[in-house]
This record gives sequence, C-alpha cells and structure tokens, in this order.
Amino acid sequence: MSRTHVLREAGPVFEPLAVIRTTTDTVLTQQQLITACTIRPRVPTPVYDARAGISGRQRLLYTRQNHAVEAFYQLDEDQYTTDSEEDDLHRRQFSSLGTQTAMVERSSQTSFHDLELKPHVPHGSREVDKLRKAQMTEAQRVADVCSRAAGHEQAKRDFEASLPPVTDSASARLQLQALGNWEAASWHEREAEIARRQQDKAALLVEALKLREAQMDEEKWARLEALRVKRMALAQDAAERMDEYARHVQPAAQHSQWGMMTEHPHRTPAALLAGPQGSNFATRQRRRALMVTRKVLQAAGAVQAAVDDLGSTQRSMQRSARDKAPSMLAQQTREMQQHKAHLEYLSRILEMDGHD
Repeated sequence: MSRTHVLREAGPVFEPLAVIRTTTDTVLTQQQLITACTIRPRVPTPVYDARAGISGRQRLLYTRQNHAVEAFYQLDEDQYTTDSEEDDLHRRQFSSLGTQTAMVERSSQTSFHDLELKPHVPHGSREVDKLRKAQMTEAQRVADVCSRAAGHEQAKRDFEASLPPVTDSASARLQLQALGNWEAASWHEREAEIARRQQDKAALLVEALKLREAQMDEEKWARLEALRVKRMALAQDAAERMDEYARHVQPAAQHSQWGMMTEHPHRTPAALLAGPQGSNFATRQRRRALMVTRKVLQAAGAVQAAVDDLGSTQRSMQRSARDKAPSMLAQQTREMQQHKAHLEYLSRILEMDGHD
C-alpha cells in the first residue's frame, strides 16, 4: 500500500514544500525528511560577544544550532490518502456509543465473583462434556442468577414500553421522572443485595478465621508438647546421672577419705592435706547436684511460662477475630454510603434538568 506525504511548515501555511510518495505505511523520520526535501541545518548563530575573548573550543558552548526536526514541519495525509477497508470497518465498529442504561445493566450491575458458581467437573474432560454432565445441584445457583437477571431486564423493557409517548416538554419531564424512580428503585434493590452479600462474606470470613486460629492452636500445642517431651527427657537424664553418682561415685569418695583417715590417725601433715581434699571433693559433688536440680526446675518453669503465654495468645486472637468482622463491615458500609451520596447527587442534577 503506497502513501503520499505532503510536507509544509508548521502553522497556518497552505503552500506545500514538497510531495513525498512512499511504498510503506509508516511515518517518515527526520533523516528521510532531510534526504527527500534536501533540508539542511541552518548556519550556526553565535550568541556570544567577540569582545569577551571566547575562541577555540569554548565557542561550542556559546553557539546555538538550529536543527531540522519533525516539530518544524507538518504532514498532511488526509487529503492525499485513502483508508483501506479494514481501517474503515474498524472505525465503524467504534463509532457507536452505548446508552447509560445498557452500561449500568451490563457493567456496573454485575454480581460479585463467586467461585461456587462454576460447576465442579473432574479434570481432563472436554468442555462439551462439562456442559452436558452438569447436575442440577451444581448449576442451580447459576440458573437462579441468570433467571433473575433476565427477569429484571424483561421487567425494565416492559416498563419502558408502557410509558406514554413524548409529545411535549411536560410528557418528557414525566417520562424522565418515571425513569429516575425506576433507576432509584433498582439502586435500592442493588444496595440491599450488596448488604446481604457483605453479611454472608463476613460470616464466611469469621468461620475462616476461626478455622485458621484452630489450626494455629493445634500447631502451637504440638510444638509445646514436643518441647515438654524434650525437657522431660533432659530432666530424666539429669536424674539418672544423679542416681549414678549417688550409687558409685560418692561411696567411692567416702571410702577413700575414710581410708586416709584410718591410715593417718594422728594430725600429721599428710592427714591435714588429705582431709581438706576429701571435703572439697564432696562439696563440689553436692554443688554439681544442686546446679543440675536448679536447671531442671528452670526448664519446668519455662515450660509452664510457655503454656501460660499460649493461653493468653489464644484469648487475644479470639478477641481479634471477633473484632475484625465488624471493622470490615463498617468499611463496606462507608463505601455504600459514598455510592448512595453520588446517586443522590445525580438525581438532583436530573431534577434540575427537568425543571429547566
């Protein structure tokens, strides 16, 4: 497809500078404009004073160069080109405008996305089989929604057909008022439907929060049980070590100390040295046993504190779950009030137009 381009200076100038014919359906670039029309940049215009002593490479910093850019020229294509059939069809498709009533019914009045509206069909079957094997229990909600929408549109068409014809300004005002009342009633019905759906969603949200909190509680109790078992195993190991010490180590230490005392009945330097060593050994063993007992008691206290913390966390989560649903309902109520205020504003504008 060939295209003819007419080049002229930008502005209210009607005399073309050149006529360019191309074999492609593209916009000309600056290089193509310069090459086809032999447009050259103008002479550099100095913006400096010769008496300032600027010379050499510094002149480039104080020189203004006027280049031939696309903004200086304008292409007139509508006078010399004809659109193809596809462009004409595309323009006709988007030239029609829909009415506000159709837009409200098809765009704004659509119901919320609901996953349960899609019938459950085993994976791997064809689309025809899905539509053919849809049971009444699965497609009942879809049929109800479609029937309600069709009934609403039919009732609106019947109402519009029952209106008297417009013959003068008074009948036009009455018809406009009747249509406004119908739209207001539709909006009130829609608000009631939205409120009902919001309540259903709030109930589902509360149930989901309760289920999630129950799962979290089960996981926390499982972790606490594992921690308790681990602590009990450590305490059992410490108790076994204490029993082993009481059966073997401590009697052997007492026997060795008694032997040293019998071998040195008098207060000799060896006896004096052996006595404190034996006593210090027994003291260290008793201190070690007390430290192990204290660690066991600390572990038991930590387990009890974790259990108390879990109980308080569970109670706070239950309170938060009860508080989340009213806050969400309050937010949705505010949004509904904003929509209602917008609708009232539009109705006042319609009334003002009707009085005019």
